[in-house]
Amino acid sequence: MSFKFKPEERDYAREEEVKQEGLSRKVVTNHPLAGGPLKTQDNKLSATKGSNPLNPLNPLDPLSGFAKKSEDQNGVKDGSALSKLEAAEAAATANDGFVPWKSKKAGILATYTTDEVVAIEASFMNDYNSNQVSLPVDKQQQRLDSLDESEERRQKEELKVKQGEYIQTMERLNAQLGEAWDNEERVKSLKIAIQCAKVLSDTNVIKFYPSKWVLITEILDTFGDLVYRRILNRSNVTDPVTGTVTKLPPDFEPKDVPDIARETCRNWFFKIASIRELLPRLYVEMAIIRCYAFLSKNSFKDIINRLCAMTRGIGDPLVATFARAYIARKGREVAPLHKEFLMTCYEDYLFTHNFMMHNESFLGNIKKQIDSMPTYIGLFTPAIDWLLQCLGFQAPKTTFTKVLTAYGESSIAIVLNNILANFQPEYIAENAMSFAKLVRESEGDTFPKYKLYTTFGTDLVLCAPQKDDVLKLLNEVWKVVTKFTEPKEYMTAAEVWIEYPLKHCTVRETNTLLGDIIRHVKENKAYESLQLQLQSVILKVLVHYHDFSTIFGMTYFLPLLDLFSGETQVEVNKAILEAFCKYQVVTRDPVIINCMFTVCQVVHDSVNSLSFQDEIRQISKLIAQFVTKIDFGNDVEKHLNFYVDCRRSFANLDSVKQHLVMGVNNLTMKTLKLIGGTHTKKTTAFVRACVAFCFITIPSMDDIFSRLNLYLISSQVALLNQCLPQADSLLKAAIALLLEVPNLVEQSDKTMKSTEETFVSYILNLCSTLVVAPGHPEYGAFYLINGLYNAIKDYKWDNGSVGRAQCYLAIVQVYCTQVQRRLPYHMAHLESNDILYGGDVQTSTEVDENLTTLLNGVMEALKEEGVGARNYNSLVLNTFGTVVTHGELNAETAGFVGKLFLLAKEKGASRDELNAAVQTARVKKDRSKLNAALYEKIRSL
Repeated sequence: MSFKFKPEERDYAREEEVKQEGLSRKVVTNHPLAGGPLKTQDNKLSATKGSNPLNPLNPLDPLSGFAKKSEDQNGVKDGSALSKLEAAEAAATANDGFVPWKSKKAGILATYTTDEVVAIEASFMNDYNSNQVSLPVDKQQQRLDSLDESEERRQKEELKVKQGEYIQTMERLNAQLGEAWDNEERVKSLKIAIQCAKVLSDTNVIKFYPSKWVLITEILDTFGDLVYRRILNRSNVTDPVTGTVTKLPPDFEPKDVPDIARETCRNWFFKIASIRELLPRLYVEMAIIRCYAFLSKNSFKDIINRLCAMTRGIGDPLVATFARAYIARKGREVAPLHKEFLMTCYEDYLFTHNFMMHNESFLGNIKKQIDSMPTYIGLFTPAIDWLLQCLGFQAPKTTFTKVLTAYGESSIAIVLNNILANFQPEYIAENAMSFAKLVRESEGDTFPKYKLYTTFGTDLVLCAPQKDDVLKLLNEVWKVVTKFTEPKEYMTAAEVWIEYPLKHCTVRETNTLLGDIIRHVKENKAYESLQLQLQSVILKVLVHYHDFSTIFGMTYFLPLLDLFSGETQVEVNKAILEAFCKYQVVTRDPVIINCMFTVCQVVHDSVNSLSFQDEIRQISKLIAQFVTKIDFGNDVEKHLNFYVDCRRSFANLDSVKQHLVMGVNNLTMKTLKLIGGTHTKKTTAFVRACVAFCFITIPSMDDIFSRLNLYLISSQVALLNQCLPQADSLLKAAIALLLEVPNLVEQSDKTMKSTEETFVSYILNLCSTLVVAPGHPEYGAFYLINGLYNAIKDYKWDNGSVGRAQCYLAIVQVYCTQVQRRLPYHMAHLESNDILYGGDVQTSTEVDENLTTLLNGVMEALKEEGVGARNYNSLVLNTFGTVVTHGELNAETAGFVGKLFLLAKEKGASRDELNAAVQTARVKKDRSKLNAALYEKIRSL
């Protein structure tokens, strides 16, 4: 160095005054993040004083606007997947409307399966795969021959295929139908549709019939769409002059349809009318029913009624019922408001059902095909469900009354189940006691009673019965449900009915129902196979009860919790923990604490070496939130014991231990506040125990920077509580740990990142604490700073880095501050170095020597090559600020500072950075003529 650097004596209070005097201020009327002055509806400026533009109700808040837009695009909040508890809450508040057919198809295909082989005509599989040579023929005669081909002329050979092969064949036929249509082979397409419809008369493999019906009707729907689009395309009119194509409007009328399109439409219906067999003629006409819109207006009602009457000619009850369901499907597409035919279909089914249940010959034939009558009746479920959903959706009460009256004359359990499922819950709840009687007296031998009670319970959960009937109804129903001997059937009903007392009764009834559930599932350890149903019960309790003193106060809740095992046990306990963190306020209730502590232990113990980091992070967050929900008030010793128990039980989660250390530090500061800042003998021992807790806990964590930060925070808390030996140990541990900091760390994406920026930031933070940390009577005033200097030297810095020099400048600032007669800040009841070593000649000499060494290191960094321009300017301006702010100015120092300013300007420092340097010099301009001259010189540059 070409000059001698000597710390300047400073008056920090006066410097702060000068800074404040130099700051320009102006009154503003709106928030800087707002898009502009707020306007009212009449376009006048509204007062913005005190308004908060970050309020979500503020339409001009740009940050909330972007967040809302992103949320709307993603369709979910927070981007995170729903937990078990969130899913249960969403299900509890859902308001389902009409369920479309496409949502039901997958469930039918998955439910109605068979292990038997399914018969299919060989010609059905082969006729449409052959690629025959085209010959000139009479097309009109060919079409007539194809449609009039009799069964005697067709090949009778059948193939036996498995269910999977059958499904693949139907999917292949659907594709071939489209290919034939694209190849202008209309007759072939019609033949495929007719042959598919004929298959629906075959009930040999009766268990598979609902799934077969779904597959076949999908092909028929494809055929209907193709015919409709063809006629619609033929309705386009092309202007011969301009070539402009005029298309039919979406709400066209028959008078808008050209004659050629109408003729084409009639031809299709004539072809279908020529089909001799009832079933294919009926299905194919239903498939293209939309095409009637090209021929006549408002004719759908009569057409649907005619088709509905035609189904009475189908002899097989199962085939007839599904045909009615297809009419309901197509009828809803073309005439959604027309429901009279649905009532006719419903009454026809009731008549058919009563006939077949009293016909011994029919029952005998059914028993040959299927093992039990309930199984056969269950095959009707998809068709009856669709019929009654179409009939019951938004139906007036008069329709409901008609349906119920017709049912009363037949008492068919499957019908009652679908009435309960598809009509408004309000209608059911108004007559709850009557329905309870109907359910109790329904046919138990044709349809399972537990399914009826399950559906009935779903309605009453959604809508409460009359107030006087609430308890009476529950007792009436449970007299029957509790007698179910099969645990699975019992739990299916109980899983739904548990929500009834949760919503409409008191805790007493809920607890009683939980006790009954435990009694049933404990028999023969049935709970082992009913884990999911029991989990649903717990989730519903958590959705409706948010007070955990109420939840744990139920005598049967914890015994029910003990029945879980394995993965389900972890999920249930995690759901309880989520609910606790979401709804529970701060508590000191010992029952809640002990129960939740056990819950947390179960969740914690599920973490192992195979757990994903996201799962570990989620569990750590939940347990940490639980810890913060506990507060013992002024009983700080009890609170510390709780933290000790948590440290022992949650030792595998570093994030939780980090929260525990911070919690103990908060507890220490709370103690300091309670005693008014002056510790007694008892509180001194307590806060030392708290500091010891931190000192012991921190080394058990893996993340090195988490440990460093906690050491620093804990040392600051120790200094504030006059625990000097403990603070000294924590600071020494932090400085020693700096020697272990690697220069590269692996990130979550497996890439390596330098730790230099974090390391430098930590050093600067540590230096601010070392300003007030007192020296050691044996090792001297600056032994901690000297240790920090050694740690900085030993760190492996990046090539071209100025980090070491930045850290040296930070230590220079600490030294210059430590030798002042009064430090810029103090801690209460703590004697810092300005009191312990103020005016000491030996201390001043040591500071001068150390400053020379440090500034030499900075000068070497300024001479190094390969340093980036941005980092270099930062170092130059930081050196400028340190020398001007902390150094005693002389001629040599002034010249050096001027060179630094010019160097920063030459290296491309920004205007804001240079202005900040000028302001630094301005603060000291009034101290001497030399300071004033330096300020004027720098300002001119």
